[in-house]
Amino acid sequence: MAQSNASRRLNRILRDEDYGPKLVRLNRADQRTILNLIDANRGAQARKEILRLDEERRARNTVRRRALRFYHLPADERMGDGRPDETREFWAEYDRITGQPPHRSRGLL
Repeated sequence: MAQSNASRRLNRILRDEDYGPKLVRLNRADQRTILNLIDANRGAQARKEILRLDEERRARNTVRRRALRFYHLPADERMGDGRPDETREFWAEYDRITGQPPHRSRGLL
């Protein structure tokens, strides 16, 4: 069975223990970006992009988990030591990383 060069390059990346799992965990839009790089014979750039996108994905998930943990605390413990600056800094970081404010439909408020 003949395979195209792009599919061989993709199989090589997917079999790699460093890049394969990270590529599979990315969302479809990011996977499409990687596949376009592979089709354009830019394997080294695709690998760098996989690492960068996976790092962003993990950062977004970390912030979301922190937000969920924060809102599951009792109301009197949410403000920490009573300093509203902590909360303001937390949500500023959340907005910076995710690019979207917290919303009830996402389970954050």
